[in-house]
Amino acid sequence: MTIAAVTPKASAPTPANLSELKDRAQALRLMGLLAHWDAVQSDAARLAWTGNLVGWEESERARRSLERRLRSARIGRFKPLADFDWDWPRQCDRATVQELMTLSFMADDFKLDDTLAYRAFLAFIPDGWISRVKAAPGTPGWSSFRGQISAASQAQAMTIIGAWFDWLVNAEYLRGNPWRLIKKAGQARAEDTRALDTKAITERAMDEIEAFIDRQEPSAARARARFIVSFLSSTGLRSAELLSAKVEDIRVEAEGVFLRVIGKRAKVRDVLLVDQAVQALDDYLRARGLGSVEHAPPGAPLLSSLEDCMAPVGYQTLYKTTRRWLERAVMFFDLAKSEKSRLAGASAHWLRHTFGTRAVALGAPFDVAQAQLGHANINTTMSLYSRAPLARRAAELRKAWAPNKIS
Repeated sequence: MTIAAVTPKASAPTPANLSELKDRAQALRLMGLLAHWDAVQSDAARLAWTGNLVGWEESERARRSLERRLRSARIGRFKPLADFDWDWPRQCDRATVQELMTLSFMADDFKLDDTLAYRAFLAFIPDGWISRVKAAPGTPGWSSFRGQISAASQAQAMTIIGAWFDWLVNAEYLRGNPWRLIKKAGQARAEDTRALDTKAITERAMDEIEAFIDRQEPSAARARARFIVSFLSSTGLRSAELLSAKVEDIRVEAEGVFLRVIGKRAKVRDVLLVDQAVQALDDYLRARGLGSVEHAPPGAPLLSSLEDCMAPVGYQTLYKTTRRWLERAVMFFDLAKSEKSRLAGASAHWLRHTFGTRAVALGAPFDVAQAQLGHANINTTMSLYSRAPLARRAAELRKAWAPNKIS
């Protein structure tokens, strides 16, 4: 089959078109084609085929270039913004995020001074940017911040923005990243204060929460709340892991009872269920009329709807249920005002931190806690749950400086 047989008839090209086509071939560095350019331009069929060839090569190179840039930027696979669930998180400022995703800010002259100004903004959030209590998103008085943020949160914000600008540079949207020229907000003190900024609930506060729930009238809601608090604080599960877990995911081995979960990045791990967790699950299943763990239907979700004991629930239900019960319990706490204030924002994720902190405090090695929690890096475990070593340090120093030892 000849070239002419697969190429549509083409009208005689103009000198301008010929010159443009040759420039495109030169830009693609098609040296063999350029070496025989006289033969190409003297034959209309060859010239038409050459136009197709140059177009194909440009299209394929553009596709490969985009793939290479995406791999270099490590953008991964994400849900399109059009499919994002704007109902969660509740504090998400939809208008701001959507405006940000237009990348219109790139038209501005973004310089080092802007990054420094943002770092100063994070260090002291102006009153106008702090939301009023109980203001709903989008209503007057609502803002993105609930108060001043910790040094660790400041550093995290700078890390996220810096990484995003790195991607924009690698994807060739920007020529440079000014965030690399400054230290993260509070970077020097973030590591030192992380142990004190922990979201773990103290043992005394946990006792108060459980006692408050137990004092309420028996109901399906009380049984579910009691299970959530006890189970999450004794397993360290993430919210998503609990929501997707079913009875059939539980396995009894010689080493103990395990729950197989799918964690971040679709990694599968087996979470040990200590006696407290097994008892909490057993009590909850019985309260739902499903019998013990051994006899419950395999497809039953570990956490279910109040109306249907075989129907799973979503994140919003878990989040709101836990927040509501913890807030009510905090109101009746016999604790210091500062402790009540700290616990005002407690959520289901705090129960995961509570497990990690308590496990380390009771002597569990960091690598054991890391495996149970599913952290990819042990440094994450060591930095998040360093309050237990801090408590031991304080106890040893108090003993060393006890009055009877100082003379």
